[in-house]
Amino acid sequence: MTESGSKLRIFKILKIIISSLLITVLLLFTIAAIRTLSLDVNAGLQLAHWEKTNNKSLVIDHHQREELLANFKEAIRIPTVSFSRTEINTTALLEFDRFLRKAFPTVFSSSLVHHELVANYSHLFCVKGSQPELVPYMLLAHIDVVPASESDGWEAPPFSAKEIDGFIYGRGTIDDKNSLMV
Repeated sequence: MTESGSKLRIFKILKIIISSLLITVLLLFTIAAIRTLSLDVNAGLQLAHWEKTNNKSLVIDHHQREELLANFKEAIRIPTVSFSRTEINTTALLEFDRFLRKAFPTVFSSSLVHHELVANYSHLFCVKGSQPELVPYMLLAHIDVVPASESDGWEAPPFSAKEIDGFIYGRGTIDDKNSLMV
């Protein structure tokens, strides 16, 4: 066998190996694509034992929805900015306190709810359950937000609570006034 014949044979073997690898990769990619597009991601999923409850969904009428939305927007419009641990907008926090009392009068007037104002601006609400032997739970939200200005690239002024295409824009809409207001 000549040297050129040997090189030709090696070239043919390499060509077969590379072609086989390419076909294998293409086949694996095709299988992955088919499985991805046809896979039912919820198949076999079950609720954990603590999630199996008889919860009823919240049904609210149009008027209630509008009231909740108006309260949420009003909460966003109050610039409860914390610049640092020691520098906070106390005027806005006091305004937010008045707003909370207006938005949730039943909570503040109920004999079932114990309310305590902590350090002038934080609200602590306690509701005693009917089964005190059960483990208690806590719901938590904060109303202070980090500073924001329109030059930060906002699509709407950061304290405007402007609604654009069904979304409300404003500092605190996600972190964390939504948890308190909804």
